Amino acid sequence: MIRHLNSYLTAIILVFASTVGSLLAQTEYSWPKEGMVIADKLTIRAKPGTHFESLGSFSRGDKVVAIGKYENWLEVKLPDSVLCWVTSEAVDANGIVLMDSCPLYSGPAVVFTSFGKVKRGTKLALVENASVNWRQARVPEGTTAWVSAQYIMLGKVEPAQATAQTKNEAADNLDKAKSAEAKAKEAEVKAVEAKVVAEARANAAAKAALDAENKRKAAEEKRLAEEKRIADEKAKAAEAAKLAKEAEEKRLAEEKRIADEKAKAEEAAKLAKEAEEKRLAEEKRIADEKAKAAEAAKLAKEAEEKRLAEEKRIAEEKAKADEAVKRAEEAQKAAKEAEEKRLAEEKRIADEKAKAAVAVKLAEEAQKVAKEAEEKRLAEEKRIADEKAKAEEAAKLAEEAQKAAKEAEEKRIAEEKRIEDEKVKAEEVAKQIEEAEKKRIEAEKKLAENKAKMEEAEKAAKEAEEKLKALQEAEKAAKEAEAKAAKEAVAAVITSVIAEDAAKKDEEKQDAKAENDKESKEDTAKTEKTEEVKEDDKKEANSKTEGDKKETDSKTEDDKQETAEVNEESPKKVVKPRPPEFSGYLVPLGPHATNLATHVLYVSPVKGSKAICFVVSKRIPLDSWNKKMVKVSGKLNKPENWVLPVLDATGIVND
Repeated sequence: MIRHLNSYLTAIILVFASTVGSLLAQTEYSWPKEGMVIADKLTIRAKPGTHFESLGSFSRGDKVVAIGKYENWLEVKLPDSVLCWVTSEAVDANGIVLMDSCPLYSGPAVVFTSFGKVKRGTKLALVENASVNWRQARVPEGTTAWVSAQYIMLGKVEPAQATAQTKNEAADNLDKAKSAEAKAKEAEVKAVEAKVVAEARANAAAKAALDAENKRKAAEEKRLAEEKRIADEKAKAAEAAKLAKEAEEKRLAEEKRIADEKAKAEEAAKLAKEAEEKRLAEEKRIADEKAKAAEAAKLAKEAEEKRLAEEKRIAEEKAKADEAVKRAEEAQKAAKEAEEKRLAEEKRIADEKAKAAVAVKLAEEAQKVAKEAEEKRLAEEKRIADEKAKAEEAAKLAEEAQKAAKEAEEKRIAEEKRIEDEKVKAEEVAKQIEEAEKKRIEAEKKLAENKAKMEEAEKAAKEAEEKLKALQEAEKAAKEAEAKAAKEAVAAVITSVIAEDAAKKDEEKQDAKAENDKESKEDTAKTEKTEEVKEDDKKEANSKTEGDKKETDSKTEDDKQETAEVNEESPKKVVKPRPPEFSGYLVPLGPHATNLATHVLYVSPVKGSKAICFVVSKRIPLDSWNKKMVKVSGKLNKPENWVLPVLDATGIVND
């Protein structure tokens, strides 16, 4: 009875929604447009469709701003109470967007719907709720989503006006519901009588089916427990194999590191040898420079001694020249005196004249000697200056040689220190090589132990497989008994369904008759609406009847197939239906992968290609098929609120 009442209440709501929708459809609106919610609770969807995620809801009387329409959906602006999700790398700690275009998701994963985007620099109001790679925030101003258009009254509508209109329509629909409820009660009484007869027949078969089901469940529980134990053993064996593989990789890496260290030590020894040869060559060069500097110093000393001796000789020559000049001056003085005496004593002039001539000659000779001595002195001074320049040059060379020797000595000391450091490093490398060798021996020991454990695990897994085989045989026997009981139960259920279908057909005939009587009293518009409601009810009833019949037929067929599979004496081979199969381009989700989905299958590798489904597999290493055209088969699931289905892959090949 409650089910029928719900059906009629749904019909009332549909009539009401259709009336509101027809009123809305009579007027063309320009966007944006204000409106009011006329439902108690109106769900906000990420996209225009009931299969998209819910972002929140409006309440009756809430005012909204609609900016567009698609079929029976309105796009409205969201209040800041609605929350969204963004990736952690898209925003900083203050909520500033770091990406050029940051998508807003309805949940913390890329499998959820993106219903908006914000630009770089936008500030989002973050909330405390967060996951490892996701942050939750309030939607920014101007963000939009979708609501059902039939529950929004567009235009400037006062709350009192909307309430009065809704109440009048609800009163009319309530009268219809009461009339339909009375008819439903009559039909329900007939259906109950038919059900009692069918249920009495089905009880015996149901009891047998229940016993078989209990036995099957017990066998199933044993089988699951054994499969779990086998899976644990396999997991342990896999872990042991993984540890052995890691130990082998560590050993190979350690051997490589040791070889590298040996090569480095040999290179260091070679460099040390080259440095020693350079040091000896440098010491030899420094010794040669010192010898040259000593020779230059000796030459400079000899040049200085020669310069001093020459200066002494020049001084002596200068003294002689000075003496000659003095004598010449005295001779001139005597000549002057003689000239004076000549004027006084003419007689003595002839005698003195001869003496004067001799004196003049001597004076001229003395002047000539003085001139030559001066030229020699100038030449000697020039030579001494040249010798002094050479000596200074030799001293400069000696000083540079001493400086070079000092630098070479410093280089030699630094090189000796570097060589000493290289020796220390080489000793450390040798020590590390020794420790690495010890670690390698320990790793080989652990590898042997892990190998022994893996052999034990394989042995245990083999025993578990034998036990599982025995359980499967027991399960096979239980299925035979279950199939027999199920066959009897199905026959009883079919009888019950046929009786129920007959009662429903009587009910539909009475409803159709009542609607026809009422049709003549109503106007044309209400007649069309009533016809639509009647047609919807008829479709719903037929759909339900056909669905129950198909379900019963399918159940019977499945029982037949199961019985055929467990019957060893049957010569015919039952062909099982092939699992769903898809072809496309396999792309990994990367950091957005979860336990429920690790890959996406696209129609083609072309950018913007349509996504077919998500893919996950516990049996197949899907990463080895990344970015390839493949053909995948397996079990197809549709998680709640997911945009695409998920294929649990059991097989994959190149396409």
